[in-house]
Amino acid sequence: MAKQLSSTVVILGSGPGGSIVAKTLADAGIHVLVLEKGPDIKQSEKEPYSLDEMNRQYKQKGMTVALGSPVINYVEAQTLGGGSEINAGLYHRLPKHILSQWQTDYGYSVSSAQLDACYNWCEDFLSISPSKTSAKTALKLADAAKANNWTAQKVPRWYKNDIKQSMSELVYKQSNITVITNANATKLKKKNGKWHITASHNQTILHIEATSVFVSMGAIQTPHFLKRNGINHNIGNTLACHPMIKCAVEYENDLTDDQLIGDIQVKDVSPHYSFGCSISTQPFLWMALQHYIKKDATLLSRSKNMAMFYVTAPSETNGRVLSVPGVSNPLVWQNTSNKTAQHLVDGINTLAAACLKTGAKAVYPILKGATPLTHTNQTITCKKQQLQLSTIHLFSSCPAGDTQHKTAVNSDGNVWGHPGLYIADGSVVCTPPTVNPQGTIMAMCRHIALQYIKQFKLKD
Repeated sequence: MAKQLSSTVVILGSGPGGSIVAKTLADAGIHVLVLEKGPDIKQSEKEPYSLDEMNRQYKQKGMTVALGSPVINYVEAQTLGGGSEINAGLYHRLPKHILSQWQTDYGYSVSSAQLDACYNWCEDFLSISPSKTSAKTALKLADAAKANNWTAQKVPRWYKNDIKQSMSELVYKQSNITVITNANATKLKKKNGKWHITASHNQTILHIEATSVFVSMGAIQTPHFLKRNGINHNIGNTLACHPMIKCAVEYENDLTDDQLIGDIQVKDVSPHYSFGCSISTQPFLWMALQHYIKKDATLLSRSKNMAMFYVTAPSETNGRVLSVPGVSNPLVWQNTSNKTAQHLVDGINTLAAACLKTGAKAVYPILKGATPLTHTNQTITCKKQQLQLSTIHLFSSCPAGDTQHKTAVNSDGNVWGHPGLYIADGSVVCTPPTVNPQGTIMAMCRHIALQYIKQFKLKD
């Protein structure tokens, strides 16, 4: 069965970028149709960071990898609201020196003042603020930072009255936003001045006509979709991420807590890497500690005394998103340089020593063949292939800026050579922001939407 639909604007994907565009356009009186491949699952209908959540709201149940040396496990949300539904809601603004680099290297013509105005709006809309308390695991990282004269940064979150905010529950209630979940867009073409989208929804084929289209599928799926539809200029050739390695740190006391991810990060320890808190629930710890548990089964019961921390470093922009004919999923390649790998190892050694200095019993680096560290003078050495890398931050696959030979879209998000086609998600982030990227993605997408509104009013 087929169904014909039309809308002024169609947004493909409902993550933080697409949702901010939808909200901004709807507030300006523009009708928006949002297609989301995943289901609509309310925050109250699932347990955060559970296997159920992964099965229902993660693409391929979280089992996705970027090939390279070594491979990098990454996750993508596939649900109404995208990553805002499954992450910790941690929020940063882009460091000013990174914005300056983008302006110089990519011709990104959005000023600091313009971007700040977009940040301000997002922060007000999402109730960005520090939480009243920090997790027990976060306080352990803060102790390690204090003992080494580092700054323990308490990162603000999307919380209101200690309740996590999400895009699915904040955006998609306005009358001029129509949402279709479980809708898989496959084809895009322009005909007679209009964009035409083909999508499947349950047993129905949707044929949708739109004046403008915003592709907001994320840094992997956006270039994959565009390439499959013949749009290739600087698309999917510069993927980057924040690769991280983790360590479980054992203390004397029970660290069980209602807060599942701590809000403390340490950014000033080195220009090359930083520290933060990861999920420290027992199932996640058990999974990470598998090769240690095989040698010492008592770790299963001792895991309640453990905190999971990470070390992260910005990758090079050398990743690729490839679309292989006849294969529905993209092939992702992200090679980690020897330099970045060494930064990560240096970071683990520095973090381990800091934790042991402030009362930790042992540190368990999550590396192939690693052994526990129990003294401050112990360090690990390893080959790059031993690293067990993962990331939740993917970006830069379709960078924005007015230097056309280096970018996929201009500074206002318009795909070069395709009027009315925009990208609004982490793909447009020019290079690794070195902080959680979600705040910057939303601010950039807010700017893209505001510029579209100006053009829309001029045409009217």
